[in-house]
Amino acid sequence: MRTLLEHQGYRVYSANSGVDALALWQDHQSTIDLLVTDMVMPGGLGGRELADRLRTDRSSLKVIYCSGYADDMLGKDSPLREDENFLEKPFELQKFLKRVRLCLDKT
Repeated sequence: MRTLLEHQGYRVYSANSGVDALALWQDHQSTIDLLVTDMVMPGGLGGRELADRLRTDRSSLKVIYCSGYADDMLGKDSPLREDENFLEKPFELQKFLKRVRLCLDKT
């Protein structure tokens, strides 16, 4: 996804875990407009918790959540399933790019 986004002209910072993402945020938060996060990540900090923590610094941060474990993690009736910024894996790359653009353009 990083390469795909970079080829579209986006600047991308990537982290291997939620904990790494927190450290990256401290160094680059003024240049980050969108968080794309998996719901399940190594290191004990999931995507929902990561987004909540980052939004304490900037409540306007836009977030796209991704998960391949939607039924197990969220349950079939979770409100996040209806969130336009939730992508269930696997997803088409063009759908992802469209979602990124829509999310960034949304006021």
